[in-house]
Amino acid sequence: MSSLAPLAEIELEALGETILAALAGGVGVTLAFALTILGFVRMAEMNRQDRDLETLLAGILAFVSSAIWIAAIVIGLIVVAS
Repeated sequence: MSSLAPLAEIELEALGETILAALAGGVGVTLAFALTILGFVRMAEMNRQDRDLETLLAGILAFVSSAIWIAAIVIGLIVVAS
């Protein structure tokens, strides 16, 4: 038996898909969480300066980005549980 036989059994396409999904998920969740922090900080700053439209837009950014990373966590838990 060749020493390369175990390598022949690895499905490179599935391995590549797994690596790309993990990378996209990790970067995506990190970016969404960073946008959440940015949105809340900007919302507080704009609120102190009585800039209502900017406060609203920053709040929307914080809300939407929070929904994205929370949904990603829920989907991850569902995948792990199934």
